[in-house]
Formats: sequence, structure tokens, C-alpha cells
Amino acid sequence: MTFRHMLFEHAMKFGKQLHQAAWFRWRHLLSCRNRELSVEYSLHPI
Repeated sequence: MTFRHMLFEHAMKFGKQLHQAAWFRWRHLLSCRNRELSVEYSLHPI
């Protein structure tokens, strides 16, 4: 395994972890926002 290959593997692994973390955070943010919206909707029905 060459140094470049190792570097590439490491970058891929790191990118994958970063992507997963971002995805979880984004999904959590969306679910929180949806909960707020549903609470607002139940408090002030249109």
C-alpha cells in the first residue's frame, strides 16, 4: 500500500464520518423544527 493510497483511504473514512455527523445533526434539527411547527399549529389553529 502506497502512502498516497493510505492518505486516500484515511480521507475517505474521515469524509464518511463527517457526512454521517452532518446528516444526523441536520435530521435532528429538522425534527426539532417540525416539533416546534406542530406545537405552534396546535396552539394557533388556522
